[in-house]
Amino acid sequence: MGAITTRFGTVNPLNVKGENSLSVVWLMMKPRLSGITYRWDYDLPLYCVPTARDQGAGCSKRRCWAILSTNIRPGEKNIVGYARPNPVLRRLGLSDTDRVVLIHTDDIGMCQASVSAFQELWEAGAVSCGAAMVPCGWFNAAADYCKANPAVDMGVHATLTSEWQAYRWGPLTAEAISGGLVDEGHRFHTTSEAVAEKADPAAVKAELEAQFSRAEAAGIDVTHMDTHMGSVMHGPLYEVFADIALAHGVPPFALRLTAQQWAKGGYGAETSETLARRITQLEEDGVPTLDRILSVTLADEEDRIGRTKRALSSIQPGQVSYFILHPSHDTPELRGLCPDWRSRVMDLEMFLSGEMADHLKAENIQVIGYRSLKALMP
Repeated sequence: MGAITTRFGTVNPLNVKGENSLSVVWLMMKPRLSGITYRWDYDLPLYCVPTARDQGAGCSKRRCWAILSTNIRPGEKNIVGYARPNPVLRRLGLSDTDRVVLIHTDDIGMCQASVSAFQELWEAGAVSCGAAMVPCGWFNAAADYCKANPAVDMGVHATLTSEWQAYRWGPLTAEAISGGLVDEGHRFHTTSEAVAEKADPAAVKAELEAQFSRAEAAGIDVTHMDTHMGSVMHGPLYEVFADIALAHGVPPFALRLTAQQWAKGGYGAETSETLARRITQLEEDGVPTLDRILSVTLADEEDRIGRTKRALSSIQPGQVSYFILHPSHDTPELRGLCPDWRSRVMDLEMFLSGEMADHLKAENIQVIGYRSLKALMP
C-alpha cells in the first residue's frame, strides 16, 4: 500500500502481517494531525486504536495512530480480541452468535454544537450512549440535560489532552500542573504521546477523580468511563483509570486484546502486558469488556453513509462492538473550532435520518447502551 493522501496531508502506512491474518497498519501522521483523525480503509473492517507508546518503543518522535484490522472470511474464527464469544452476551440474555453494538457519541460538552446534537439524537433514539468532557466549556449544559433527563446514558470521557489550536482547555486540579499534565500555557498537552511521556500517575489519578466527582456532583448518573484520544492507554495510567471507574461502580473502557495484539497495535511491551493482564482480570472479575472499536474517519467527507454502513456490517457474531461518532450541529462555533466540521454535521444528519437504524435492523445487529453493561458490574 502506498502513501495515502487526505485533505489534511499525506500518511505513509506500513503493513505488517501477523498471525491469523491480523494486519497492523501504522499511519505515521504529521504532528499536527495527531488526535484529530482516525483512518478508515474499507477494503478491510478496521479497528482503530490511538497509540500511547512506552518510552523507547520506536517512532517515539512521530505522531502515530495504530490501526488493527482483520481479514475475516466465512467460516473463520473471530480474530479481533479473543476467539471465544464475549461473556457479556449471555449475561445480557443474548446468544453467542448475536452481533451487538453500542452507538456512542464522543466529545459531548466540547462545544455547544456537540451538546445540542446529542440531545436531538438521544430524543430520537438514534444513539444508545455518550460521554461528556468534564473540563470543557459546555460541560455544564450537558450535565443540566442529564439532570433533567436521568435516563440519559452518559459516561465520563476521561480528558487529558486538548487537541485544537483555536480552543484549548485545561485541568481541574492543581496536581496536574506540577504532575506533567500541562504545557507551558497550563493547558492539557495536544497529544496522547505527551501524556504518556510526561504525566505522573498520581496527578492523573487526582485529575480523573476530580472529573468523575464533578460529573456526579453536576447531576449525571454516570454509566461508564472511557478515554479521549486514548490518553489513558498507557500501562500505569490505565491502572489508575480502571481503578477510578471501579471505585465508582462503573465499567471502564476495556478491550479484550491479548498482549501480542496490543503490541502489534504499536504499544510497547510493558504497556501491552499491563493492558492485557488488567483487562483479562477485569473480565474474570465480571466487569463488562468490549471487542472492537469502530469509527469512520472525520478526515474524509465522501460517502460517509456508505462507509458507516460498511463499518456496521463488519460487526462479527459473538462480539460487543463500540461504534463511535462525533455529531454536531452546524454552527459558527463548530466551523471555527474543527477543520472536520462537515463530517461532524454529517454524522448528526445521517443518524437522525433513520437510515442507520434501518441498516442495523436489516443486518440483525442488536443495539445496547452502557447502562445495561453497568447493571452487570460485580
